[in-house]
Amino acid sequence: FELGTAALQLAVQAALQPGDEVLVPSLTYVASFQAISAAGAIPVACEVREADALLDLADAAQRITPRTRALMPVHYASYSGDLDAVHEFAQRHRLRVIADAAHAFGCTHRGRKIGSFGDVSCFSFDGIKNITCGEGGAVVSADAELIAKVRDLRMLGVERDTEKRYQRQRSWEFEVAEQGWRYH
Repeated sequence: FELGTAALQLAVQAALQPGDEVLVPSLTYVASFQAISAAGAIPVACEVREADALLDLADAAQRITPRTRALMPVHYASYSGDLDAVHEFAQRHRLRVIADAAHAFGCTHRGRKIGSFGDVSCFSFDGIKNITCGEGGAVVSADAELIAKVRDLRMLGVERDTEKRYQRQRSWEFEVAEQGWRYH
């Protein structure tokens, strides 16, 4: 992908429907909010905890509506906080967790690498991140359906064509069911 923001946008679009709400901490870069809205979802700003500047789950609980479908913890300055509590909260409220892990590539939580567990983690490889290739981003998830949809959306929404393109077997007849993007 071109940026970590694109990774977030694709993850939100693949996981949610337009009009769904996403709980997001108020202390984050504008990209988190823009990725949510670009995917047609609605960002809902939540307070952060004074002690560590991470999403305040007590405040987030007060902002849940019937349209709330996900929360986006932001691993601020590489700190992920208590991800176990985040995932328990999400499970209790039947929410997806789409983590903005742009600053957390290579970091760990309780001995596990960020992105190796949980629902969906999105990384950035921008020039100011802790690992860089100039630009770029990644979506990581064990949800094979979500990853397949992300692959399709990043290639203009052409369904089931990404692997073929990289094997030089490009499809000449294809389906596009929703808005996709040109994010390499």
